[in-house]
Amino acid sequence: MSHGIHRSALIDAVGAFDAELERFSRAAAAACKRPLESKRDLERAAGAVAEAAEAEARLQSRAQELAQALETVQADQQAGAGALRARAQEIRDRLEAYGKLAARYQQLGVDGAVLAEAAQRINALSRPGERPAARAELLVGLADLEQRVSDLRAVARALGADARASRFEDLAVESHAVEQTLSALRNKLLLAQQAAAARSTVSDA
Repeated sequence: MSHGIHRSALIDAVGAFDAELERFSRAAAAACKRPLESKRDLERAAGAVAEAAEAEARLQSRAQELAQALETVQADQQAGAGALRARAQEIRDRLEAYGKLAARYQQLGVDGAVLAEAAQRINALSRPGERPAARAELLVGLADLEQRVSDLRAVARALGADARASRFEDLAVESHAVEQTLSALRNKLLLAQQAAAARSTVSDA
């Protein structure tokens, strides 16, 4: 708001200075060009000189007002430039912080894809009529995968908390969605472990 007021004051000061300069120029020209061949001419020339002198005095005052208005606008500009530099640094810092969180989110996706492949391999072991050795391998594989899923879920939860603390709500929401997906997968793995253990017990009996 103050920037607009100061800019308007500068424009007004420029206009006032220009108008006074125009009056001075006309009076000075009249004083210099007027003939000096009669009393009337001399009186008019003297009057033009006096008018030019008055205009010159007012012109100096207008020049001071213009200089003050210009200084104020320059101070505004310098303050604005300082604020802009601070904002630019803030943006750089925020971009750096977002980049680090985004890299963690990208790694979360990579690790999730690895777990998905592991789940497919374990699923291949759970076909009907599997050998006792295969059942044992299945139980070990399910337990290991469940632990890895739990660990990755903790990573997703921590990333969501860090993103929310850093006010990056988009990453916080996406990380929470991954955490929920991993929670659902963990529940399925726990059920699969129970089912596999039950089949192993029945088979052993």
